[in-house]
Amino acid sequence: MTVGRIDLLCSVAGECMAFVQVWTRMPQHNIFNTVGDSYFVLLSDIVDSCVYRTQGDVAYVVPPRGAVVCDLLKKK
Repeated sequence: MTVGRIDLLCSVAGECMAFVQVWTRMPQHNIFNTVGDSYFVLLSDIVDSCVYRTQGDVAYVVPPRGAVVCDLLKKK
């Protein structure tokens, strides 16, 4: 799974696409470096959205609800 920010939505050859800037995970939990490469991906490949706050080149991400539930179930 990859975390990033959607910068642009468009249609390419009839396919809905998103231009996504990919964020790099940092050693701290739920903290990402926002400086990264950008790629076109199918909009249907985007699984969820989440809340985040940026400070400089760092994003503090609140994981989506489904991710928290999956992590809790794995620990049982």
